[in-house]
Amino acid sequence: MVYIVVLDMIQSDCPFILSSENVEVGYYMTFWDFKEEFLLNRGYVYASSTEEVEEALKILQKEPNFVDLKVLEREKNRATIKTIINFTEAMKIIRKNGGYIVGPFFIRRGREIWNIGFDDKKSLEITLSELEKNHEFYLMKNNYVSIKDLSSVISNIDWIVNFINLVKNLDPTEKQVLEFAFKLGYFHDPKKANLDDLSSYLNLSKGYISRKLRRTVKKILPEVLSLYNQLKDFH
Repeated sequence: MVYIVVLDMIQSDCPFILSSENVEVGYYMTFWDFKEEFLLNRGYVYASSTEEVEEALKILQKEPNFVDLKVLEREKNRATIKTIINFTEAMKIIRKNGGYIVGPFFIRRGREIWNIGFDDKKSLEITLSELEKNHEFYLMKNNYVSIKDLSSVISNIDWIVNFINLVKNLDPTEKQVLEFAFKLGYFHDPKKANLDDLSSYLNLSKGYISRKLRRTVKKILPEVLSLYNQLKDFH
């Protein structure tokens, strides 16, 4: 059993958090490695403009606990970066108690979302208790994941990435129609809403909504069937 928690953290000694308080910028750090007292990160920074990205990186490099930055790639309002920072106090507590990062961490507007794992419940409870003394955080999720389930996720990581990209690339109307069709009960059995209801609610024609739903389902369903076949082969 692996114990995984998702924390919404505020750290007064984290360079990413401090820089995101001063500029409307987001950091999404996807790869990391612990090097003695340093944390090596790779990920990307994004903002509404190229200028804001540049400003955020300048501010980041001036923050306490910042060590080094290398820009790996730039693309308009986004840059892929490699950074080195000193351990924050929260990181030291997590590391001391055997915790480890199990997913990307996301920073924006002075807050940071962490995905942290522990091998036993006692280590998790001790960590949370120690963090409560001097840190502000909100426990968003607390999950117990079996090794079998974790292996299944890792084995199908390519599908997960593809599906995330598929959903991100749906056009705004496809997302809106699908979301409200589900919320209003169009897919319930028996139906709680029909095309007339959706048309009235969204102020779009029934024909247009019907086409959007079919096209969206046509995009998503092949990916779901692909996962089904992968899991069938895996087991």
